[in-house]
Amino acid sequence: MTSAPDHDLTMLDVALGQGDAAQLAAARARIGVDPMQLLDLADEVSFVQSARLLVVEPGPAYGAKLAAVVRRAEQRVPQPVGGLRSWTCLAAAAAAVFLLLVAWDPLRPRTRAAAPSPAGFRLAPSPVDQGHAALEVAVDEPAPAWDDDIGVIRRRLELEASALLRESFDEGLRRAGGGLRRGGDGLRAWLDPRNALMLARFDFELRASAELRRAALAQSGGLPAIDERVQELADEIAALGSNLASTAPGERDASEVASDPVALSFAVRALVAAGAAEPARRSALASLGRGLVAGLSEARGEALAFGLAGLIDAALATGDFAAEVRLHGDRLVADLVAIDAETWSRRLPAWLLSSSPPPVIGEAARVLERLPAFGVEPNRCMMARSLLVGALRDRIARGDDGPAVVAAVLYGGGNLLAADERAARERSLRRWKAIRLAPDFVLCHQFAWAVAPGRAGFARHQAELRELAVMPTPVGLRDRSVFCLCLATGYAAPGGRAGAAAGRGDS
Repeated sequence: MTSAPDHDLTMLDVALGQGDAAQLAAARARIGVDPMQLLDLADEVSFVQSARLLVVEPGPAYGAKLAAVVRRAEQRVPQPVGGLRSWTCLAAAAAAVFLLLVAWDPLRPRTRAAAPSPAGFRLAPSPVDQGHAALEVAVDEPAPAWDDDIGVIRRRLELEASALLRESFDEGLRRAGGGLRRGGDGLRAWLDPRNALMLARFDFELRASAELRRAALAQSGGLPAIDERVQELADEIAALGSNLASTAPGERDASEVASDPVALSFAVRALVAAGAAEPARRSALASLGRGLVAGLSEARGEALAFGLAGLIDAALATGDFAAEVRLHGDRLVADLVAIDAETWSRRLPAWLLSSSPPPVIGEAARVLERLPAFGVEPNRCMMARSLLVGALRDRIARGDDGPAVVAAVLYGGGNLLAADERAARERSLRRWKAIRLAPDFVLCHQFAWAVAPGRAGFARHQAELRELAVMPTPVGLRDRSVFCLCLATGYAAPGGRAGAAAGRGDS
C-alpha cells in the first residue's frame, strides 16, 4: 500500500504532526523553501498552542444538574422493609386509592366537546399572554382531533413519501411524546426554547464589547482583524436602516430595502450578530423590524422562513415584536401540518417537495426550533420540524448530497439526527470550503454555522472561514448582510462563544 502524497496534508496536520513520517518530512521540506507557507504554518502552530490552553469551567447549572442526578440515585435505592406499621399505612393508602377511583372513574366518557377551530387546526394560547393557565391548556388539550390529523398525514406519507420521511415523522411523534396528550411535559417543551432565547439575548448583550468579541474570535481560530470589517459592514447596514426609517411610507420606491423581507431579515440578523450597542444601530434595528412586520403580512415560502428568522432576532434585541412572531409562526406551522382540502388530503405540503430550495428548508427548520419561546405550540413545531429534516435526509439518501442539502440539514436540524448520522454529515461537509461556495452567501452562511462548537472538525472548519475575510464586499443589502453574518460566525453563531469568553459556561 502506497502512502498518500504530502500535498494531502494540511498546515494543521503538519502543526499537529498528523501523518506518516515520510509525509511529514516531505511536507516540512516543501514548506521550508516557501516563506508564505512558513508564515501559514506559524499561524497554525500559534492556534494549536492557544487551543491547548483552553479550559472548560462548569456553568451555573452544573451544580443543580449534579444535585438532580444524586437525588434520582437516592430515589432508586431500595427502601428498608418496615413492620406492622408499614403494612397498616399501605392498606390505608390502598383503601384511599380505591375510594378515589370509585368517586372519579377515569374511563368514564366525558361529555364536554372541544370548541371547533378554523381549518381543523388548533393552537394552544400563548404562555406570554395567559401565564400558567396557558401551560395547563397546552398540556390538557383534547387529543382526538389531533389524532385524526395524524392519521391523515400518515396515510398521505404512505402514499407519496419515502420510508425515510415516514421514519422522521414517527420520530417527531416520539419526540413530541405525551405533550400531544394528557400528561405530556408541556412546561418543559416551552421552557427549553425560552431558556435558549434568554441565553441568546445574553450573548447579544455581550457582543457589544469589542474585547469579548475578539476573545471569542481567538478561541475559535479567527483573526481579530475580522471584527473590524464586521463592524464596518454593520455601520453601513445600520445607515441603510436609518434611511428606511426617515423615509415616509408613501415616498418609498420598490427598492430592495423597502420591499424585500429577506433582505430586511438579513440586515436585522447582521446587526444583531455584530452587536448593536450604539443608539444608531438600536434605532436601525427597530425600523428594520417594523419594515419586516409590514413585509411579512402576506409572505409565504422563502420570504416567510427568512423573514421570521430576522423578526425573531429583532424581538431578541429590542424586546418588541413578540406578538408578531407568534402570529406568523402559527402561519408557518399551519403551512406544514394543517390539513385542508388540498394539503395532506390530496398532496404533500410544498415545503416537502424536491423543488423547495434546501437553504429555505434549513432556515424554516431552525425557526421552528425557536418559535415555542414565543408561545407557538411546541409539539406541532416539533412535528413540522421533523418533517422538514426528513425531507432533507430523503434527498441525501437519493444522492442529492451537495453542499446546500448537507449544510441545510446540519444548520436546521443537526440536533435531531442520530449521533452516527450527524457525524457522517459533518464529515461530508469537509469536502467543500466556504470560499468556494461564494457568491452564494446564503449557502456560505448555513455552511459556516452548520458545525457546532465542540463537534469534531469544528476548529478546522472555523479556520477555513478566515479565507472569506479577504473577499470584496458584495453589492446590495441582502448579500452584504449575509456576508457580515458569515464573518461574524466566530462570536455570533449558536454555542455561546461570546458568553464563554466572558466566563459563562454552558454546562
